[in-house]
Amino acid sequence: MILPIVWGDVNASLALLKSLRLALEISLSLEFGFPFTLSGNLEIELSSDVYGRVEVIPAALQPLLGNGQYNRQDAEKILERLRCIGKLATSVASIQKVDDCLYDLARACVRPIQLYYVLLRWTLREQDEANLSVIWSRIRQPLNTLLENFMPNENSLLTQYLKEAAQVAAEGKIWGSSFKRTAQSEPFTAFIAAIRAQKPHLGLDVIFAALIQQYHTRLDRIREHRVGQTKLDYIKRYYEVLRKLYEEVYQARPERFLADQKTLEAAYLFFLEEARHQIKSKAEDDSVEVSTSI
Repeated sequence: MILPIVWGDVNASLALLKSLRLALEISLSLEFGFPFTLSGNLEIELSSDVYGRVEVIPAALQPLLGNGQYNRQDAEKILERLRCIGKLATSVASIQKVDDCLYDLARACVRPIQLYYVLLRWTLREQDEANLSVIWSRIRQPLNTLLENFMPNENSLLTQYLKEAAQVAAEGKIWGSSFKRTAQSEPFTAFIAAIRAQKPHLGLDVIFAALIQQYHTRLDRIREHRVGQTKLDYIKRYYEVLRKLYEEVYQARPERFLADQKTLEAAYLFFLEEARHQIKSKAEDDSVEVSTSI
């Protein structure tokens, strides 16, 4: 199968993404499959050495599309990626903007954790007060599938510590006074603000001790009932995890950490939604088990 096409700028790169997906869908639709070539040149060299070939993939799309030389297994992997970013784009963007969102997601694949920021940015662009719980229910499966495709054995300290902090927050209900996005990320943005305001003469022990005390006071003020030792223990665990992230991932260098702050906050918000989803599912499963045993 030969699909002649020219690409390079944004619109043409979108054409490449869509044409490659079409080629893969057709090529892999039959059990035995058949080879394909995508080219910007009508005069192409046919080859039987590879299952699929794309001539000259733009550098910005190579993390997503690879080197353009595919065996069948590679082709199946690339198709899964394209299906996932297609589902993600239609989940957060309007039909008029879905192509722009698709391109942003494709470019974000150079560093997959940036997908969280792109998804949050598009969610907020389309809805001023988006319900992140609803959005997460839509994007959870394709996003996790896409990340698993990119990094099947991924267990970086960055995602490990962010997920751990989100889990502690979900268990201890460590967030602001509402379910608005800014309130949900409040303890995390307090952490970012403390690093931004860090003074050279203040050590991390002082900074994190102040964070713990200040956020404990904050929760005590906004909760209907006074918060006690249990809540304080959760807050301590929460900021201990974030301190590990700051020291072990960013080597306690504020400029490196602050350069990632938007990506980190977006990922944290979605990890918090996932942690709450897991807690809710476990509670429902336990309730079913109790009912069954009775």
